[in-house]
Amino acid sequence: MEMLATVMIIAIIFGVAFYLIRGTTATTLTQIEEVSDAQIFNCARAYVTEVNKPFNNEGYTCVTLEELLDYGYLKNINDSSRIIKITRNINTKVIEEIKYVNECN
Repeated sequence: MEMLATVMIIAIIFGVAFYLIRGTTATTLTQIEEVSDAQIFNCARAYVTEVNKPFNNEGYTCVTLEELLDYGYLKNINDSSRIIKITRNINTKVIEEIKYVNECN
């Protein structure tokens, strides 16, 4: 009986530890993805600014991850087919929004 009780207590401790570690890992992976997107958006902002990429009359321009890879702004991206849309205020020329889009018209 004592052996069974000991095994049950150890199993409960391992179960709780596994649950806590799994939750921490998922949170960390989400944070890593957020940091990666922020870094990608900063690279896109730098690229548009440094090469004077033209904005259209509606105040936006688009950049592909492949374009950022080709010009050395990014390295080691798995999915280079994504498109980033950068919108700026037409009057002040200040960039207001950077986001992923499926297509850029």
